[in-house]
Formats: sequence, structure tokens, C-alpha cells
Amino acid sequence: MIIGPDLETFDEDAARYQQYIESGQAEQDGNPSFMEFMNKPNAATELTKKIQDAIGDRVFSSEEEMQEFLDEFQGTYNNSGKEDFKGLSPAQMRQILESEDLRELDSIVSIAEKPFGKLASTVPLVKLISYLLDRYRDNKNALDITPRGNYKRILTQQVAKIFLEEGYEERYINREQDVRLLWFAHQFLLDSELIKDEGTKSRLTPVGVHLATDFNAEQLWINLFEYYRLCIDWQEQGLYSFPTIPAFDTIQDSAMFSLYLLSKYKGKWITEDTLYDDFATAFPEFQKMSRVSDIDIPRIRYGTWFLYLFCKDLGLIEYEHTERRKNRETSPKFRSTELFKKIFKWNV
Repeated sequence: MIIGPDLETFDEDAARYQQYIESGQAEQDGNPSFMEFMNKPNAATELTKKIQDAIGDRVFSSEEEMQEFLDEFQGTYNNSGKEDFKGLSPAQMRQILESEDLRELDSIVSIAEKPFGKLASTVPLVKLISYLLDRYRDNKNALDITPRGNYKRILTQQVAKIFLEEGYEERYINREQDVRLLWFAHQFLLDSELIKDEGTKSRLTPVGVHLATDFNAEQLWINLFEYYRLCIDWQEQGLYSFPTIPAFDTIQDSAMFSLYLLSKYKGKWITEDTLYDDFATAFPEFQKMSRVSDIDIPRIRYGTWFLYLFCKDLGLIEYEHTERRKNRETSPKFRSTELFKKIFKWNV
């Protein structure tokens, strides 16, 4: 649930605002709204003031003339860069939020034309899928699975030994879900129709056989990127999703905007808090969510979903320390990788 504002604090703020008006200072300051007085103006308030400033002393001769002015103003406003969006326009932000294919974002970002397969081959998910495809081929294009449709324990433990960071305990690795990357890779292979699970066998499809025979790390990475960005629900697909809050969908929907923010730092070491603050400036609803027992859930969700899972799994960032989760007293430092720099061509 979203925790509402502290009513006692709100009453105190309202009283201060009333005194501010009665003192006459508000009139001298241009009669700011309550939210502006609190340094939390909303988008509608800001837009209204911009329209008022643009009109100035102008008098319209007809309703049609006024509407024509407003239409022109809105068009200019929607297509001009905004400071809160780091130079992107509202129209570009809407394009990002509504895009269902990278090709729809060509005017903002595209995949660079230079080959990046060598770097893609080092990405954890790409390496894991390559490993799984080899295992299929070594076993006549089929692997045993459990009646519930999961990879067998022996394969799960082998994957854990190869792909998990040091420090894991093998005795806790029993099910496919105990190795998140393996669970994710299995879902991707199924949804991409590279494999088909029937009964206690998982078999490569003709498309899967082709990929296993002629492995293309570059194209696989692009497919994984779009699958991760668009085809799974970050709040529902096991990505540490408690509690479920509608506004948190914005973290996934605006992933390309967050990558755009990251590009501005040009590979420098920054903290998770730094990027989150940039993000929250563009989406003020995150700044308005109250903390629960001093836990900033929006900030944690952003760091976990977008950075630690999406970006790290796809090899787009690297952390200063691999043991990110053991020390949460300070915001972990990370930077974009060579793959990040090479793969995206920003056109804004």
C-alpha cells in the first residue's frame, strides 16, 4: 500500500501557508500555490504558470484565436527539452513510456551499427544461454526436466557453481528457482520458442537448433534486452516484488529514459542514489511516497530492479564491489560498461 501524508505535518504546513498569505508576502511573490510554497509544484501548476506568462497582457478577439494560441503553445511545449527530463521533451518522454519496440525510438536511441558480439559474449545471461544450448546439443537436443517443468537439480547445481558469485552454499541449491538467472533463461527460451517442454523432456525447436549450431551473441543480446524490458512484469515475475504498487511500473516503462540518464555520466563511477535522484526528478510521484519505518521502498526498488537486475544481468553496468547486498549503509557505486558505451547510439 502507499502510505499517505502525515496529517499533523500537513496541518502545520497549511497554517504556515495561511500566515504567509495574510502577511502580504504571497502577493509580492506572485501568489504561489500551496504546492509551490512547499517547493513541490505539480506539472499542471507549472504548465498553467507558463501559459499565463506566455499570454501576458494579450487580449484574444475570439475563442478560436485563443484556442489556436493554446494549440501552438502546447505543441512547442511538448517538443522542447525540459530540465527535469535532462533535455528530453514531454513528447519524447511519452514516446519512451509507450514504445513497444526499439525501432519506435530511433529518433532518441538506436543500436550502434558497429559489431559488439565479442562484448555481448561476456554478458552473464548470454553466457548462460550459450551454456544451456551446448548442454542440449550434447544430449541429442534434449534435457530432462521435472514433472513440474523445471530443470533437474544436478543441472541447477552445475549452473550455480559456474555462474553464481562466490559465497553461495550448494546445499541451498535444489530447485531451478534457487538460481534466478537459470529460471529467467528457461522462461526466455520457452517464450522465444527456442525450446519446447513436454512431459519430462525439454527439447530444442528447429529455431533453437539453428541458434545452438550458429550461435549469434549479438542478436541474442538484443532479443534478451527487449524481452527483459517489455515481455516480463518486473513486479510479478519473482523480482523481489513486495509490495506491489502501481506507480512502480514506471521504473520498467521508463527503462530507456534511465539508460539515457546513465549515458550522461559517460562511464564515471556514481552511486545508485545519484541515478535515482535524477529519475525521481522526472517522476515526482516517487518523491511524494512516504517512507515505511525509514525504508525508502521506491529507491530500493529502483536500485534492485533497474540497476542490479536489468542492467547488471545484461552487462550494462559493473559495481565497484561485487558484494553489493552485504553493505547497504551506503549507496553502492557502479558505472556503465564498455558494452553500454558501444551498443547504444543516442540521437538526442
